[in-house]
Amino acid sequence: DEKIRYMSELIEKIFFYYKHSHSPKTLEGYKTAINKFIAVNGNIPLNQITFRSIEMFKIRISEVCSKTTANIYTRTLKSALYFAKNYGFVYENPFVGIKLFKIPEKEPLSFETEEMQLIMQTIKEPYLKRIVAFAETSGARLGEILNLQWKDIRESRNILHIGNKDDFLTKTRKERNIPLSMFSHIINEDPYKNCE
Repeated sequence: DEKIRYMSELIEKIFFYYKHSHSPKTLEGYKTAINKFIAVNGNIPLNQITFRSIEMFKIRISEVCSKTTANIYTRTLKSALYFAKNYGFVYENPFVGIKLFKIPEKEPLSFETEEMQLIMQTIKEPYLKRIVAFAETSGARLGEILNLQWKDIRESRNILHIGNKDDFLTKTRKERNIPLSMFSHIINEDPYKNCE
C-alpha cells in the first residue's frame, strides 16, 4: 500500500530499495538526475510527467551542459521510472519511446609513445611510474589497481585477475583476466628508464 506522488519522493524510495543492490555512486546518479529534472520542471507528480516536459528537460540540459550529459540523465530517469512502475508507483513509464540525442562517435583517447614518455618524465616517484606503466599496459581503472591484492595474481594460470570484492565492484561488475606476460617489461625492465 505504499504510495508516492512526487518526483522528490522517488529519490527516497530508490535509496531505500536499492541501497543493498546498487553502489553509492549509482544511487547518487539517480538523485542528481531526479533533482535536475525537478530544477527544470518543478516537483511535479509522477503521473504528470509528459513527453513535452521530458523534451524540455533534455533541451535545457544540453544547452547548459552537453548532449552527452542530457543523454546520461535521460537514461537514468528512464531507469528510475521503470523502478517506479515495477513498484507500482506509476502505471506507465513516460520515458519509454523518448529518443536520445545522436552523438558523433569519437576516436578513443590514447597516448602516443612520445606523450607517455613526457608523462613519465614528469613523474619523480619510481613507485608512481610503475603504477602509471601498469595502468597503460593493463587498461585497468584506478579503482581496480588500488584494490588489487596478492591473491589476484594466479601464477598457476599465468594471469592477473581483476574482479569484484566484498568492498569493491568493478565499474561494469564484470571480472576479467590479464596475462602476466604483458607486465614482464614493467617487472624486469622499465620501458621508460631513458626518460629520467
